Amino acid sequence: MKIIKVLIVDDEVDIRELLVFYLSEKFTIQHSEAGNVNDAIKLIDKAILENAPFDVCISDFNMPGGKGTKIFEHIINNNIKLPFVYATSVDDKELKFSDKFKVTRVNKPFQEDDIYNAVASLLLESNSEILNLNQDKNEKKISNYSPISIDSLIFLKLINYSLYVKINEESYVKVSYPKTVFSNENYNHYVEKNIKQLYLLSSDYKELVNSFAQKVNSSLFLKIEDEEEFQQFKLSEQIQKFITDIFDQFGWSKELEEIAVANLKNIIYLAQKNKNLKKLLNSINFEKMNKASAHCVLNSITSIVLMKEFNFPVEDYKFIGFAAFFHDNSLSDYIIENEFKFYQTLIQKRPNYKDELKMLISHPNDSVSALTRAGFTPELVKTIILQHHEKPDGSGFPNGIKENLINEYSAVFIIAEHLTFAFLEHVNWSDLKSEWEKYQYLNVGKFSKYYNSIKNLLVSE
Repeated sequence: MKIIKVLIVDDEVDIRELLVFYLSEKFTIQHSEAGNVNDAIKLIDKAILENAPFDVCISDFNMPGGKGTKIFEHIINNNIKLPFVYATSVDDKELKFSDKFKVTRVNKPFQEDDIYNAVASLLLESNSEILNLNQDKNEKKISNYSPISIDSLIFLKLINYSLYVKINEESYVKVSYPKTVFSNENYNHYVEKNIKQLYLLSSDYKELVNSFAQKVNSSLFLKIEDEEEFQQFKLSEQIQKFITDIFDQFGWSKELEEIAVANLKNIIYLAQKNKNLKKLLNSINFEKMNKASAHCVLNSITSIVLMKEFNFPVEDYKFIGFAAFFHDNSLSDYIIENEFKFYQTLIQKRPNYKDELKMLISHPNDSVSALTRAGFTPELVKTIILQHHEKPDGSGFPNGIKENLINEYSAVFIIAEHLTFAFLEHVNWSDLKSEWEKYQYLNVGKFSKYYNSIKNLLVSE
């Protein structure tokens, strides 16, 4: 059986753990980890001195103390036969490649097959034994229990499966039950006992890895790798002018405007760095700031203003902002620009616009599917998009759920969506005030505080 020696380099512990999960699913591995460039180089040199070199190195690009290219340069300068994989979201122009050394890249966020294909393609060139790795993996003795590090458990927090402590190869003792929060107290307890990992039933392992991957990839989507590049990034003049006009007209504070601008900048920058999301983003015409693009920006602004007023976590602003930008990504400009008219037709159950209404009703699901195909994984964003046309009384779509089943973030977004409709259909300030009264059906349960917040804003001078 061929064991692959892997060096995993990333300053984020959870990303290193995810790579171990993915590689262990496909290969039989022995791995070492480093959190920075210098430690990685030391491990590479040490392995060579011990005549036990690594078979492959997977490295992040931006890390404290140096970039991943420094590791690859060390490999080149010392003529080390070590296949190298960049795992990063930065452009190729930032990376170093070589025709004489085996090197490739995978984009963050990555999926299991991305890692497998990158590693397998490099190793296949020089090691035919790789062809039998999957067979070897299947021939391994299968245990009823699989290990999970306590670092991964504290990252996940809510654990949906029973956890066990290993006594010996034959004996495992249950220490927690399903749907239990793995707290800091739990973590410190095991650290004190020098227990670095717990176990779960192997039948639950794959689902837990999927949950872990989903959470890691969500954080990767929202992580800025190149802070210097981000600081130089500016919103377009059209978007900036639209925001300023909105805040002047609504009388919102300069502080709120700065928060909204910062979040919009963050969202657009991150979307442009992801090639799949960039395609969806480019379908929105921000140059002319037409009704469709204004709908996205105003929805995002209003949602963030409400979140600020009601003390939602600042780090969650991006989730609702992303939802605002991509909730209508499956609709044409024509339908978006006439969405209010079609929406009213749907409410009044008139038989007009059958094709358009069919598309309107299906677009929450269609938009989530488009984001899923783009590899965009944050579940909260998908939930908001899926629920953004639901109503407190259950008369909304696509699932007709009632107020008690609608997510709190979705409730904020639904209120913001209605203000956007009202504003874009009735730009006159007095019309906007009276228009808001038509949405009294939103003044229910968790929706009430957000509805009345907007109402107070509109009646104030």
